[in-house]
Amino acid sequence: MAISSNYIVEYLLQYKELSLEKIGTFNVEQNAGEPTATVYFTYNKKAESSPGFIQFLSEKMNKPAVLVAQDLISYLDQARQLVNLHNPFIMEGLGYIHLDNEGKYALNATANAIDVIKESENQTITDMYAQSPIAAPSANYEKHSNNRQFWWWTFAVLVIAALAYGAYYLHSNQILFANNQPVDSTEEKQPSATAVVTPKTDTAKTVADSTKNTMQSVTKSNGFKFIIQTFVNVKNCDTRQAQLKEYHEKVGRDSITLNGKPLYRLFVIDSLAATTDTARIKDSLSRYYGHPVTIE
Repeated sequence: MAISSNYIVEYLLQYKELSLEKIGTFNVEQNAGEPTATVYFTYNKKAESSPGFIQFLSEKMNKPAVLVAQDLISYLDQARQLVNLHNPFIMEGLGYIHLDNEGKYALNATANAIDVIKESENQTITDMYAQSPIAAPSANYEKHSNNRQFWWWTFAVLVIAALAYGAYYLHSNQILFANNQPVDSTEEKQPSATAVVTPKTDTAKTVADSTKNTMQSVTKSNGFKFIIQTFVNVKNCDTRQAQLKEYHEKVGRDSITLNGKPLYRLFVIDSLAATTDTARIKDSLSRYYGHPVTIE
């Protein structure tokens, strides 16, 4: 699930204030008893995204906060590129960000007000901005990812079929060869059927082993563990894990033994990542934590 402008509007209506990186700050004011609220926007090219918004997205998208933070950076980069090319960054129900005459970001609110969304269990928000250039890369990525999975499975099925046919063909020829061997008239000699070298059970085992290896290579993309930091002292590892959890980051811990000594590791898992995305995610995490990150 990709970040959309609806999350921005939903968060702003709920918490009344939102800051977006290198864009600015939004504030919502509403007088008691009035059905509408006024939105104010302050341009600030040094603004940083609200930590609460990152946690909000993490819960909505069911992804670790560290990965959501990188997704948000990419999303806002695309939004700024859109605005800098004199295209509006539309937030349905709120308005749109555009360049003013001074080259600064400005908000053109919907009638300078937005309707207050009432709480309802059945309430849903439709993203009218899904076809914009911001959403297009995510849609194209999902389409290409599905295509890759389809061709991988097709390739695996063809490999298995070829191995099975080869095993059957080899076994059939061996039986035909054995049946066509001449039988010596001397009673002490055994029928030449003993000349068959490859038994049926060995061929079947080869097919099974090949099938197992092929399926393992196809299902490797079920998820990846990113090792973000390694410690020789378990106390230091626990302290660092507690610090990250204070930032609402879903970080796990495990341990391994290397050269007879235990090592304690902190990691995050992305079960939705495709194989082609691991390098980008690893680089993003390395920049985020300030040291190299490995994949397991």
